[in-house]
Amino acid sequence: MSLGGLKEAEKLAQESLQTLRDLHGATPHVKTADALTVLAMIRYIQGNYEASVPHYRESVTMLDELYGKMDPRGATNKLFFAFIVLESNLTGAESQEAERLINQVLEIRTSEADPPPQELAHAWLGKAIICRVRRKYVESMSALNEARAALHQDPRGANYVAIALDSVAAIVHWQTGQTEAAIEKSQEVIDASQRMLGRYHPVVTHLQLEMATRVIAANAEEHRKQGVDFMEEAVAACRVAYGRQPRTARALYRYGEQLFDRGQELEAEACLREAVEIYLETMGPKNVRTHRALRRHATILDKLGRAQATSDDRYFKKLASNQPVWHWLCQCLGT
Repeated sequence: MSLGGLKEAEKLAQESLQTLRDLHGATPHVKTADALTVLAMIRYIQGNYEASVPHYRESVTMLDELYGKMDPRGATNKLFFAFIVLESNLTGAESQEAERLINQVLEIRTSEADPPPQELAHAWLGKAIICRVRRKYVESMSALNEARAALHQDPRGANYVAIALDSVAAIVHWQTGQTEAAIEKSQEVIDASQRMLGRYHPVVTHLQLEMATRVIAANAEEHRKQGVDFMEEAVAACRVAYGRQPRTARALYRYGEQLFDRGQELEAEACLREAVEIYLETMGPKNVRTHRALRRHATILDKLGRAQATSDDRYFKKLASNQPVWHWLCQCLGT
């Protein structure tokens, strides 16, 4: 799964999973669960949440069947599954499922006689995220303090969990209107994550996009350049780390929106166009993110007056060859 090898890693993971399915059939097996987790993580790194979530869910179910729902051996998988569900902005039943699993993992860890400090901190991190999502900010900060207390018991010192804790704290600051504290904490998080994980790690690019969007949305002129710099760095990192994968398209989509809002329509159009192409290649024409990117791109084209002026463009010929996509774009443009 080294940088640049995601497609090959995905192929090998699929082959490994199929071999284990052929060997064990429908019988739950820990190696099959592990293979599902690896494939789920690869697709998460790519930004393909829709494909990642079912694999993680199957892995969680399989480990529950093998060990029981309250066994610590399945707890970490449950937590990562819940985090991916929340990051992918799934709502309704999926969001409730994530909350249930996080509460279950916290119960598992706090019931252990001597829980591993990192795992206990991870569980409290999950609780903090759920409370933040539910806008229970006092409870969220309290859970973060519990997580930090657990980390202090680990002789290895702080790690990526500590960075995650600070990132949640930064978002709480944003959501409670503490702009200066949020920006300061955001910069600390970006710097620490790059030092620890490297510039091209998925966590780093995710944090850059998240923080950039919030800095720009704060509409504070003195910090706008900082937000734009975060965004540009995230887009550049995604291009290098993932190539033409959904995570890159997501960065381009976010960047295109910011450019459009700043009146840079031509640059925004180029970003959205590339995002659409990547989503079409990787997610297909029926995916909700493809539709969202198409609609936003159509809005920009309409603003530029280019709805009819691009019939000879190779990009539009490519779209026109895909009837469902072309029909959708025409609907968006009202043509």
